[in-house]
Amino acid sequence: MDFEKVILVVTLCLLLASSYRASGTRILSDLEDLALESQLKSINKLPIKSIQTEFGHIVDCIDINKQPSFDHPLLKDHKIQRIPNFLREKPKTRDLSKARPSMIGLAKGACPSGTVPICRTTKEDLLASKLLLNNIHPQATSSLNGSYSAFLQMEDKYYTGIEANITVYNPQVKEGQTYAQVYVQNGVNEDYFNLIATGWMVGPAIYNDGGSHFFAVYTDLNYNWWLSFRNKVVGYYPAELLFNLNKPQGIGWGGVAVGPPNGYIPPMESGSFPDGNPLHSSFTNIKYRNQLNTTLVPQSPHYQLIIDNPKCYDLKYDGYKNEELGFTFQIGGPGGPCPD
Repeated sequence: MDFEKVILVVTLCLLLASSYRASGTRILSDLEDLALESQLKSINKLPIKSIQTEFGHIVDCIDINKQPSFDHPLLKDHKIQRIPNFLREKPKTRDLSKARPSMIGLAKGACPSGTVPICRTTKEDLLASKLLLNNIHPQATSSLNGSYSAFLQMEDKYYTGIEANITVYNPQVKEGQTYAQVYVQNGVNEDYFNLIATGWMVGPAIYNDGGSHFFAVYTDLNYNWWLSFRNKVVGYYPAELLFNLNKPQGIGWGGVAVGPPNGYIPPMESGSFPDGNPLHSSFTNIKYRNQLNTTLVPQSPHYQLIIDNPKCYDLKYDGYKNEELGFTFQIGGPGGPCPD
């Protein structure tokens, strides 16, 4: 399949909340509707300025000290950190001059100094929030619920950072969602599991369109984790909200495709199986940092490949390619009925 593509450069560093949009057919009771209205009044703060974007969203410029994050009881005494207190090497990026422009962000100076841009939350956003989190890590995927994953994952050591250049495609998704992401995680059960993931996804039921969207999500169950995009710091998840990610023991790069149980599963990444062409690599310049903050790359036998349905998706780790691409792997597949 031929898709337009850009390169998404993302980094998670130890030291991301996103807007979710959905359209559903479930009818809410009066009580549920009132509860959502109450949540919206609490979340959507009085803006200093509002911006109607060309993509149909309303972005509010909120006083940085009054942003809804500080409503969380654990952040009552939190002091905002504006700059990460660590140094890191500048990642290499491909020449993006011919790529489709990014749809992430606002024009420079759109929000006044001392404010932060926050996408105005809707009822649909609240209804969709759980849908994202339930599908974006390997432990959540299962052919029983119509979810399949392909990941390169590392475990059993402490990590302080993960990064990659992710090729952004726009596969056709009629039902379900498809994701390409990097993540950090810790814990092995629901009571102690914690995760941060970021990347791109296509989800018509979440965004009301068939386009590719940047996303970042975390479990709400102690160090700050910073998110950067194209070497620009986006923000961080406060340590107070991440009870066991001070020494995460799992990191990974890969994709998830989710469809209705026993139904059609959407494509992953480009929609094609890996073909060995380095120009088709989905993830390039993949790196991580260990507990000593040393930048490393995945090397055998310290990683594992998680491919739970090779009939529909596959992942091929190519290792080092060249100075521009670094360490790479290809991932993708057409989806379909996906028999076990």
